[in-house]
Amino acid sequence: MSTEPTYTAADPRLKLIKRFEDRFLPKGVLRDRWKVIRAKWFADAEHTGVTLEELKALKVDWRTARESKTRPAKAKV
Repeated sequence: MSTEPTYTAADPRLKLIKRFEDRFLPKGVLRDRWKVIRAKWFADAEHTGVTLEELKALKVDWRTARESKTRPAKAKV
């Protein structure tokens, strides 16, 4: 008889879901996609409607949207 506890593998989607919790997403396509993903995530206990690829694509698009914004130059004092 083994006394080692049995662990189940963590869901890799959970890490990406937590990344977007309480994160500001600007109005538009990204926020709409996030709302759809959240609705599917909370629809059932197994979260069957959400794929890892869908979450990764949202993360990549969010990063490119943040990087593409032009930031104003800092004022020289």
